[in-house]
Amino acid sequence: MSDDAGGLAGLAVKVLPMVSEHARAVLAVCFVLAIAAVAIGLGVEDSTVRGLGVGLSISFIFVGMCLLYLLARASIDVESGAAQEHRELAAKVNGRYWQLVRNDQYPGVGLIEVNLSPVSGRHELSGTKYSPAGKPSATWWQMTVAIQDARRYKIFYSWEGQRTGEKQVVSGVGTFRFDPLNRGGTGWYTSGSLDELKFDVSSSVILRRATQEELDVLHGADRAAAEALARDVYADMNNAFVA
Repeated sequence: MSDDAGGLAGLAVKVLPMVSEHARAVLAVCFVLAIAAVAIGLGVEDSTVRGLGVGLSISFIFVGMCLLYLLARASIDVESGAAQEHRELAAKVNGRYWQLVRNDQYPGVGLIEVNLSPVSGRHELSGTKYSPAGKPSATWWQMTVAIQDARRYKIFYSWEGQRTGEKQVVSGVGTFRFDPLNRGGTGWYTSGSLDELKFDVSSSVILRRATQEELDVLHGADRAAAEALARDVYADMNNAFVA
C-alpha cells in the first residue's frame, strides 16, 4: 500500500504543475468532497449513513484519480510528440555546412558543425572561418543552443569566437533555419558583446551542406588543396549570393 501511495504522490507531483487552474480546482473539489464524506460518515451512528459516506468518499477519490491519470496521459503524449519532432530535426539537420555572410566586414566562408542531441538536450554548434585566400581566419563556438521551432527546422543560439591572431573574444546571438530538403539553410547573427548587450547590426547568412568529398579535402594532409577548396567555395557562394 505504501508503494502505491508513493507512486500516486509522485504522479501528482509531476502532473499537477502542468495542468490548468480549472483542472486543479476540479481535483481539489473531488478530494475535499471525499474528506467531507468520510467526516460525515464517521460522525453519525446510523450504519447506513456511515456506509453511504464511505462510499461517496471512495467515489470522489476514484473520480479524482481518474482525472489525474487522464491528465498524466495527456502530458506524456505531448512530451512524446515534442521528443519525436526533436529527433526528426536532429536526424535531418545534423552535419557540416558552408556558411557565407552577406556584407561581411571580414569576408570569407565558414564551415560550421551542427550536432543536435534530442536525447540529452545538449546541443553543439561550432565553426571555422576561412579568408578569401582559403586560410583559417576565425573560430567560434556555441554558448547556448535551443530548438526554437522543430517543425520549421529553426534553432536559436548564442556564441563566442576569436579571430586568428587576436585575443579579444566577441560574442552574439543568432538563428538558423534549415532547408527541409536537406540542402542548406538561412539565418542571421549579431556580433559584439553579450556581457554589455552591445551588438553590431545583424548580418544575414546562407548555408550549403558540405559534401563528404569536400570535408575529406579540407581536413586532409594537403593544405594547398584545402586552401584552394575554401577559395573556390567562397567564390561560388559569394557569386550566387550576389546574383
